[in-house]
Amino acid sequence: MNGGAAGDARGQLARAVLMGDRGNVDGARDLLGQLEPALPDECRVERVLLDLRDQRPTGPLLDALDDVLARSDERPLLRGRALHAKGRSLARVADTAGAASCLLDALASYAAAGASERAAAVYDTLGMVFAFEGQLEPAVAYYAISLAEKLVGEDRSGAAITLGQIGRLQLRAGRAREARRCFELDLRLAEEHGDLRGQAQMWNDIARTYLMEERSTEALDAVARSLETADGQHLEEIAIFAHKDRALALVQRARASRDGSADLDSAMAAVRQGRSLLRSRHDAFAAALLDHAEGLVLESREDPGAAPLLQAAVESLSGLRAPDF
Repeated sequence: MNGGAAGDARGQLARAVLMGDRGNVDGARDLLGQLEPALPDECRVERVLLDLRDQRPTGPLLDALDDVLARSDERPLLRGRALHAKGRSLARVADTAGAASCLLDALASYAAAGASERAAAVYDTLGMVFAFEGQLEPAVAYYAISLAEKLVGEDRSGAAITLGQIGRLQLRAGRAREARRCFELDLRLAEEHGDLRGQAQMWNDIARTYLMEERSTEALDAVARSLETADGQHLEEIAIFAHKDRALALVQRARASRDGSADLDSAMAAVRQGRSLLRSRHDAFAAALLDHAEGLVLESREDPGAAPLLQAAVESLSGLRAPDF
């Protein structure tokens, strides 16, 4: 392949990565298929990252990455990306030490390649790994490094993603107001860039801060903004969680009123809407959250079916190691 063709293929590879990051997974897969003859190893790594997002089994993904890594010694950019993907894969099977080791090696590979601009994404993943383990202080520290790297590099869209992650950690720590500040800054950046996906996600995250404060009216307003954008852009994965949060806000409002039966009916309808979107997806986490929301609706109705459904949902979420549901 001549230099011009190689450069064009790498430019298209960057486009495929961006498509995947923005939720156009099918489009990213199609473009990777076209690029595979020119960049087989690079495309294989990006397919693994898309497969992780789609909750594919981890074993075959690790095998694919090890195969790429076995011939990547002289290609530090590829090695860094493959190590990053392996770190994310190991994190998914709760191998925190292995994940952290791969991610630190990824940083070293990028440094060797003079590609410090790629380090921020790795710091983000290190933050995610420690957050998953409930180690919030080191998680915030890694996210803060990532945020600084992105701001220095004038990567405002990347900074928005990291702000969202810091906000979610603040929410997990019970600091709703601080979390909302992060989400509102993130929302402003998403609006600047016309990032509709980011806007839908941030409105939903803002709703969660109001839920924590039991401010159901503000939560419902924020969820409505999220759903308006998510439905318009066919962002089903965001809409599922927004319907769940709408149900929770309606349950809150019902419990605070003398006759909340209409709100409870609407809450159950929101759960059903979330489930209808979930049918074409394989997301055990979202399914358990919807079960939990339905259990709360039934509990508010004093329905005897509430207790077993809530117990099953909590067990599922605990098994998925989801501490912040």
